[in-house]
Amino acid sequence: MSLVEEAGRNVQRCGLLLHDLLVDYPEHATLAQDLKVCEREGLRSLRTGTDLAPHLVEIHRLENEGDRLQRDGVASLFAGGIDPMVVIRWKDIFESLEAAVDACETVAHVLEGITLKQRRRSR
Repeated sequence: MSLVEEAGRNVQRCGLLLHDLLVDYPEHATLAQDLKVCEREGLRSLRTGTDLAPHLVEIHRLENEGDRLQRDGVASLFAGGIDPMVVIRWKDIFESLEAAVDACETVAHVLEGITLKQRRRSR
């Protein structure tokens, strides 16, 4: 469960950064909020034994979206001639969000493997 805990910590850290994201980068804030919901729903499905597939697909989609947003966000920082300290701060926020998304996707891969093994055993 350490992967789940790591993903949770990363998502929590992003949650703390949501205020900053909401003001300047609403797409990133939406991604962080969607990630929190998806993680919560996925863990609920794991506990209750309901189908995980929709949550795993959504996590993969969010990871792709997170990659795009991180690239676009960092590029926008360097395009605008912003104060270097602000660039460093935002770059750290974008990297934290990307780490959270990547950790959740790693958990999704593990859960997907567990689900496939359980299906094979039940046949």
